[in-house]
Amino acid sequence: MLTRAVLLLTFALASLPLRTWAAPAAELESAGGKVTLDTRVTQRVTRNDDSGAEEIVYLEDTWLAPGAILRYELIIHNQAEAEAVAAESLLVTTPLPEGVEFLEGLKPSGPVVFTLSADGGVTFEAPEKIAPASVTHLQWRIMESLPPEARRTLAFEARLL
Repeated sequence: MLTRAVLLLTFALASLPLRTWAAPAAELESAGGKVTLDTRVTQRVTRNDDSGAEEIVYLEDTWLAPGAILRYELIIHNQAEAEAVAAESLLVTTPLPEGVEFLEGLKPSGPVVFTLSADGGVTFEAPEKIAPASVTHLQWRIMESLPPEARRTLAFEARLL
């Protein structure tokens, strides 16, 4: 009976609601426009659809356990009605949240330079030069203008440890 109680307690401590999982404290540097940055965190789940084929879905209101794959989306919004943000003037930097291991930066649409840091955000290098387990920060430089009222989404995935 004691073993069962320990197992139940261990499971309860290892499971967390997604809404309590902190989003990274991303920073946005911009030269122009009224630009905002929002963060969204979802869990990637593979399940079978009605025909039995596997599909990937992203859930917002779910419970997490070690090994869960989280998708972090950083949404840039130029709220200006008439002013575009110049190409190369948008730089987004975010620390990797504690308790997760970097999996991959998801390919954004349009020209974006994506780099990673293994030294706390001091220097950044191409993703292939840094082991996923050593990633501390992620950075995107947007290489095209952001039109008025436009949005861009940058994303990465990480595994809950």
